[in-house]
Amino acid sequence: MKKIEKIKYPATCVVHTPSGAVNCCEKHALQLSSLASAMGWHMNRTALTEEAECSNCVYEKENQ
Repeated sequence: MKKIEKIKYPATCVVHTPSGAVNCCEKHALQLSSLASAMGWHMNRTALTEEAECSNCVYEKENQ
C-alpha cells in the first residue's frame, strides 16, 4: 500500500501561464500575475478541484 504524504505547502488555485498550468498559493499567484502584467501577458486563474501543493513553495524550500 502506498503511503499518502501530507501536503506541506497547500495551493489555493491554478494559474494558467503561457508555459502551462501552475498550482499556486495566494502569494505566488499574485507574484505570477504581477510578472505577467509587467510582460504584457494575460493569465487566467481558476480554483483547484483537488488538493495540491504550491509548486513554487516546494521549489523555494528545496533550493535554499
